[in-house]
Amino acid sequence: MRLPGFGDKPVSQVTSHDVITILEPIWTSKPETSRKVRNGISKVMKWAMAQGYRSDNPAVDVITQALPKHGRAQHYQALPFSAIGAAIEKVRGTDAWAATNITLDRVHAAMLLQASGQSQALRNLLRAEQERGPDFLRLANALTALYPRDSEEKRLLDAMLLAAPR
Repeated sequence: MRLPGFGDKPVSQVTSHDVITILEPIWTSKPETSRKVRNGISKVMKWAMAQGYRSDNPAVDVITQALPKHGRAQHYQALPFSAIGAAIEKVRGTDAWAATNITLDRVHAAMLLQASGQSQALRNLLRAEQERGPDFLRLANALTALYPRDSEEKRLLDAMLLAAPR
């Protein structure tokens, strides 16, 4: 059996050094990705152990001593529901809005504005979307058809679509 990233080396010949060589470049810069890669390698090694191809798991045995510990993820307090509209307006005035401004994000932003009662901000967003083209309303209509009839999401989308200028 062969593993991607290890060249033509058979799974029975993969060493901890090989695993470290693959993980080291991403270990500190992409901790979540490196964890997933390590876990994937470990699963393959466990399978190889069960099949009799090897007697150890090089993705576990020395990795914890060879690479620095990952820091704990930093969690942030959720934004109060009443502040969502103001937060969207604040982000809209920055470069971040343009960078993440895909149609689905804009539909979700409109739903949040509708839910938080930010009617003027919602009208402004809908007006801008009308000038931008049909994608926004097309996606909003498709989503409202997909959500269950009694869902909060469908209610928000339907109300938002009623507010859209014709």
